[in-house]
Amino acid sequence: MGMALSLKRLTNASRERILADPKEISLCFDLPERVPFSFGDFFRKLFGKKTEKADSDDTFPEHDPFFDEPECDLDKSWDVLCFLFCGATWGSGAEEKSFPSNFLLAGRGAVDLSDLYGYGPPWAYSSQEVKEIAVFLDAQTEEELRTKFSPDTMKEAEPYPSVWNNYKDSDSPGWEEEWEYFFGFFPDLKKFVRETADRDLALLLYLS
Repeated sequence: MGMALSLKRLTNASRERILADPKEISLCFDLPERVPFSFGDFFRKLFGKKTEKADSDDTFPEHDPFFDEPECDLDKSWDVLCFLFCGATWGSGAEEKSFPSNFLLAGRGAVDLSDLYGYGPPWAYSSQEVKEIAVFLDAQTEEELRTKFSPDTMKEAEPYPSVWNNYKDSDSPGWEEEWEYFFGFFPDLKKFVRETADRDLALLLYLS
């Protein structure tokens, strides 16, 4: 359990439809079958909360062409990676840092879902913004990112999840495993974003 961040591909056209009309989020996610659309019902389904069935023949918008493509799942690494990229976390002003270094939490193109069940609205980047993110990620190295990852630094920054008080210093048992877990998501993220950019596609990010 806990908060996980995922990235999902979509077309620029679908992105524009979703930003113009939030109920079009159904282009990217399955809605509960035969349940009339409501933001509350959708996010109860999306985030594991129960919905009640209803007798309805309402139809829903078609799916985005890339609906069935695999997503990039960052599990619980997202806030640590955001800190390593831009020097700030979800709770310490990452949205105020410069784009694209803060793209994991910048919230650009937020989908205005007023009755949200979850951890905040999804947000979407255009294909041009995805290209900027890809260039940024291509420039990051393990050596450089590792210099920012120490028990003292993490205790001060307090990125999610809160495990940092378990470590006195970098020689503490388990510290190397922490790095391997959090950095372990970086290669797949970099590859996923680069392939998305090369295909001229947009990205939707969401916490669940």
